[in-house]
Amino acid sequence: MGRVKKYFYTDRLIKHIAVLSLIAPIYFIGVSTYASIITPDYSVISQAYSVLARHDMPNSTLMTAGFLGYALMIQALGPLLFINSHSKNWGIVIWVLVFIYGVSGIFASAYKDASSEATIWTLSEGLMHDLTSRIGFFAILIAVIISIKTMKKNINTNVWKLFSTTIVILTIGFAVSFGFHLLPNHRGLMQRGFFITIMLWILVTATISILVKVKPTKTS
Repeated sequence: MGRVKKYFYTDRLIKHIAVLSLIAPIYFIGVSTYASIITPDYSVISQAYSVLARHDMPNSTLMTAGFLGYALMIQALGPLLFINSHSKNWGIVIWVLVFIYGVSGIFASAYKDASSEATIWTLSEGLMHDLTSRIGFFAILIAVIISIKTMKKNINTNVWKLFSTTIVILTIGFAVSFGFHLLPNHRGLMQRGFFITIMLWILVTATISILVKVKPTKTS
């Protein structure tokens, strides 16, 4: 019984900390929107978020704080998805993927310019930013896909499955358009498209996962 109570209170603690994963998307959207508005000659339609954080931009510190704050707070999502996964092994995989997503955001905020000058292993700062950003994107996308199969039944309802599947399709669509320059004059919108779809999934899934009532059950 003592072990059961231990897991019960650990889960409750994780859910309290996981509120950070709800704050993270709101924080990032707020900071990035404000930075976009106050930055002269910046276009949300054609320019990516990273342009706001470049060294020569007037509000680069603010945008870097947006990236970094989001990357740190989103780490609270990993343990939340872990305790709400019906498979411990898959839960660990999802947690690791969320961790990679957050860490890649930290690196992307550090290597934020489009410079072609070599920095690490002959890779330029621009290439480092692109590489870490892509790693983070695929990590969270895979985490979403796995979650559709592994979340507990009280979360993984038909409505949530449909919502999550729609998010995956939209995210891939926006990302393909952004990555392959299918709409070169609207790359900013395409990037914001897949940022917002992922953050919407995080908000909805984290909210459901936090609100699901914790019951002290025996573990095998």
